[in-house]
Amino acid sequence: MADLLEVVEVRKSYGGVQALKSVSFSLAAGEVVALMGPNGAGKTTLVNVICGHTRPDGGVVRLDGRSLAGMGPARVARLGIARTFQNLCLFDHLTAVENVAVAVGLGAYRVSDAILRRWAFRAGEADILGRAEKVLDAVGFPPEARDLTPPMLPYGLRKRLELARALARNPKVLVLDEPVAGMNREEWPAIAGLIRAVAASGVGVLVIEHHWPFVQQVGQRGVFMAHGSVIAQGCWSEILSPREVVGRGLGRADGVGAPVL
Repeated sequence: MADLLEVVEVRKSYGGVQALKSVSFSLAAGEVVALMGPNGAGKTTLVNVICGHTRPDGGVVRLDGRSLAGMGPARVARLGIARTFQNLCLFDHLTAVENVAVAVGLGAYRVSDAILRRWAFRAGEADILGRAEKVLDAVGFPPEARDLTPPMLPYGLRKRLELARALARNPKVLVLDEPVAGMNREEWPAIAGLIRAVAASGVGVLVIEHHWPFVQQVGQRGVFMAHGSVIAQGCWSEILSPREVVGRGLGRADGVGAPVL
């Protein structure tokens, strides 16, 4: 498979602290890669670099062969990288369908048309809401909950709603930051199924997760980080258990003292 997302020798320091030390990995279209490691490993910094929130000190991130150097998050999103967040970032004053419609309609009409509610905007609004409904259908969001605001929804549905909003932009790459955080294990298979379906449509999916049993359900391979470096990557059959990998990255050959992932 050709690489869709390429991270090559990316470095980032804050003062004297090296948050990222020449990090490299790739992601192909239709592939699910799990990014794992203990707290402080550099995962969040890396994702922020990929999505344009943080500028690296060196190295390059490429999407479809195009360098993203110097691009902010809005432009990176327009080019095809969408993300969800560990802490849900939804519009609490909008309904579920309106939350997704915002993402569908970005750039679809002029601000002046929206303010004056001209015919072009009103006609477009109906189309946008219809497309938002289709995205919600795709993630299995129940119709009876679509007119509710996020604070009225159970946590699992809020997670689905954020996923729907990310997918509404038809991304090439989807970055999921701890998609099952705060969910019980009975809810994992449904989310895993959604992720596999997204990948099957040709989207490259990067999953940042701590739960080893979950990522084994969805990811073809893993990238393990510790202290800002990639310490192992490959298919599950090619690498050690996450406890052993992280333990060795922390200097313990037996894995003792490593966090249980």
